[in-house]
Amino acid sequence: MYKTYIENGMDEIEIKCDFDYEPYEAMTRHQPPSDEAVYITEVNMVETGAEICLLPKAETEVEESLLDWIHDEQEYAAYGYMLD
Repeated sequence: MYKTYIENGMDEIEIKCDFDYEPYEAMTRHQPPSDEAVYITEVNMVETGAEICLLPKAETEVEESLLDWIHDEQEYAAYGYMLD
């Protein structure tokens, strides 16, 4: 579960997202390489719990922030220190 904010006109709405993460995989003899990807499976407003759909632009922005968050978490797990 990941929490973030999206813009709605002049307001910001706090949302929580469920997602699937596919890490990068190098090419093998029998498989082509696969790129790293995040797939959002569910989005809810934190305040009400209502499920919402994101516009394509907002979905892309949330997916990019999810990847950044995942990379930060992986670096923290690998090196054991807090990032600035």
